[in-house]
Amino acid sequence: MIIPFIVGVTVLATVGAVGIWVCLEFCKACRERRSTPAGAAADGQ
Repeated sequence: MIIPFIVGVTVLATVGAVGIWVCLEFCKACRERRSTPAGAAADGQ
């Protein structure tokens, strides 16, 4: 009964870590785009 629990926790941790990593990468790309004049103009600022 403990094995499915361990597998579930591992899967959740992996999905969570990947989700956070993707979010951070997107955030970095968005900030880099905004830091350039062309990117800021395209962003409507």
